[in-house]
Amino acid sequence: MAVARLQPLVLKPRQASSSPQQRWIAALFMVAVFSALAWITFMLLGNPFSDWDWDSFAKAFRAFLKHVPIERQIETVLLVVVMGLHLWYSRRASKHERLHLDQVGVRYESPLPQSLRALRPDWSLQWSQLREVRIVRSASSCPRRCFIRIW
Repeated sequence: MAVARLQPLVLKPRQASSSPQQRWIAALFMVAVFSALAWITFMLLGNPFSDWDWDSFAKAFRAFLKHVPIERQIETVLLVVVMGLHLWYSRRASKHERLHLDQVGVRYESPLPQSLRALRPDWSLQWSQLREVRIVRSASSCPRRCFIRIW
């Protein structure tokens, strides 16, 4: 008698499913909000930059940077770089990170590109190497988030 082979269970981060039309509507809404804020600022302040040209802006920016310590400038640049890397990794993980459960065992696929896989490599474990696997709900503010604990 042949044993029926089960399809592997693939766990992946939940992706927000939005259509291109929904994304366009969201982008247009953000442009409209920004335009409204710019118009309100223009009306309230009465065009405060009317006599400024690019040289005046550059001089004012250089004067502003002279008052900010170099440590704070480096800190700000690093914050922007780290925030960009975090957003890139979060987006990539939502598309490419996978955990496969099948008859052989558990296999993890890293979301990083091949050149960066040493930072978070792929791994796999056979069922004989595991004592216990639990799906645990997160105690954080996100009620749908869960983790897999492997012992």
